[in-house]
Amino acid sequence: TLFRSQPAWHDTLDDVPDDAVLVVANEFFDALPTHQFQQTAQGWHERLIDVDDEGGFGFVLAPSVAARTLVPASLEPSDPDSVFEVSPSAISIAHALGKRLAQRRGAALIVDYGHIESATGDTLQALRRHRFHDPLDEPGTADITAHVDFAALGRAATEGGAIVHGPVPQGTFLESLGIAARATALLAGATPEQSREVATAHRRLVDPAEMGTLFKVMAVTSPEMPPPPGFA
Repeated sequence: TLFRSQPAWHDTLDDVPDDAVLVVANEFFDALPTHQFQQTAQGWHERLIDVDDEGGFGFVLAPSVAARTLVPASLEPSDPDSVFEVSPSAISIAHALGKRLAQRRGAALIVDYGHIESATGDTLQALRRHRFHDPLDEPGTADITAHVDFAALGRAATEGGAIVHGPVPQGTFLESLGIAARATALLAGATPEQSREVATAHRRLVDPAEMGTLFKVMAVTSPEMPPPPGFA
């Protein structure tokens, strides 16, 4: 075998040995629980899930107005029926990661789809067998996700004591690392079929109409470390 040791699984970051840290979080934060708040004439109300008369699930609004601290002041006022999403789990983990990196040398690379600045929008979605699926239909059978608020992650990691670089669009990040040169090298001597595969993969990763803009990349590092490649 290539590796002499087996991976060790941990339920929380607190269980990871207290040593240097190197983290890669690819489509991790988008899968964490998300809370939604909807703007009304009275203020922001949390969207909850209720059971209708037929036994199905549906969204309802909490009767009381949500605490103002849950929604950034920059989003006041928002259009009626606007939806804001917040993930306490993501913020907590980002803060813990920032605190760990402030105490121990290391870095984290976060790659996910989401927005650079905190913004409104209902991004809750579910995928089942590679097709869009109603998030409330047959819960537990589909992959439920929501866009990542990179601004919130960055604030949490910074409050933990780490340095945040980015986020930048995935296409910009990969181009700065030389993905075009890498694709050219792979095309040298490639068969026609391999050439098509390389071109398709390259386009999917960097094209704005594909993953190049929707996906963002952010680095979190120890305070003494210089900006990582791709963020200079």
